[in-house]
Amino acid sequence: SADVVVMADVLEDLADPVRALARVRNLLAPDGLLYMTVPDAGSRLARVMGRRWWSVLPMHLQYFTRSSLQRILSRTGFDVLEIDTHSKVFTARYYAERLAGYAPGLGRAATRGLELARMADRPVAPDFRDRIQVVARRAAGEGSIDLLVPRDLALNGSQGGARSQAQTAVLELETATADD
Repeated sequence: SADVVVMADVLEDLADPVRALARVRNLLAPDGLLYMTVPDAGSRLARVMGRRWWSVLPMHLQYFTRSSLQRILSRTGFDVLEIDTHSKVFTARYYAERLAGYAPGLGRAATRGLELARMADRPVAPDFRDRIQVVARRAAGEGSIDLLVPRDLALNGSQGGARSQAQTAVLELETATADD
């Protein structure tokens, strides 16, 4: 058994996050810890940007909000100890080049300005408040957890139609929460 499991940008890529979390819980020692990061589909930025939000990616099969992530962790045998935002570290150039996807002229100017100032390759970690980090502990109790957990805890990103995947996830997850 493990004392700590780290799932950094993993859960949103899995077809069955409930089963994966149950397996992680079963691998952890009593009082073992899980550290996890995921994009926050319920963040203000995700809601404003919709389908243009940078975390709407083909490899993301699931989208989570803070409340849906807390629910899935609770139902798979974890006690959430901490939940907060999480920034990603990339170079200033990377962020400036991503800006070009939204405002091409501004992105090119920012990239060129950073190059001239010799700051383009410096690591930066802006917190856009659209990512979640969680520290959770394996809940008390002996034995394995039943893997038959309701699948309403996460939404398959391949759905969505006219709405963005993130908007659909937020709507369906909030509806599921209200029904509890």
